[in-house]
Amino acid sequence: MRIPAADGGGMVAVRACFPHTIPAAVRQKSRWITGIALAGWDRLGWQGGIAERWMRLRDRRTILAAMVLIAAYIALPAWGLAWIGAQCLDRSTDSPAPLPLILANVMLLAWRIAMRMSITRASHGWAMALLAPVHMIIGNIVAMMAALRALGLYTNLVHHGRLRWDKTAHLPPIADGAR
Repeated sequence: MRIPAADGGGMVAVRACFPHTIPAAVRQKSRWITGIALAGWDRLGWQGGIAERWMRLRDRRTILAAMVLIAAYIALPAWGLAWIGAQCLDRSTDSPAPLPLILANVMLLAWRIAMRMSITRASHGWAMALLAPVHMIIGNIVAMMAALRALGLYTNLVHHGRLRWDKTAHLPPIADGAR
């Protein structure tokens, strides 16, 4: 969020205590998914007005988004292998139908990466901005692993009536002046 602070002392930016390792991040995110998306859906349902339902849909889309990510990360190398196989077997793969869709997706991905790099640069500098695409991939991996783990946690809750919450150790963020 890029909003000037009320006292004029800089910008408002999120500097949360999120875990620094993938296993800890997966545990943290799976706890959020289990509690907000799955248990919340189970206990709260879909009552309320359109704004309330929209917010619940945004909270609960995490599982579906992770499944789409898994399919995409499987499909990308599969598509590459199919193309290589077609080339080796002298089969034509000239199908113009998906080309506009592929180009639109590449343009939207480039736009998303550019925006993420721009916002990251404003808060954290060029070094972190250049790492934003790598962080996006790592974030996707964490999201996929966390969604699968959350489904397991929720299944355990449904079948056994109990849920084991893993507590994540947090390190406080580094103060801006201490760098």
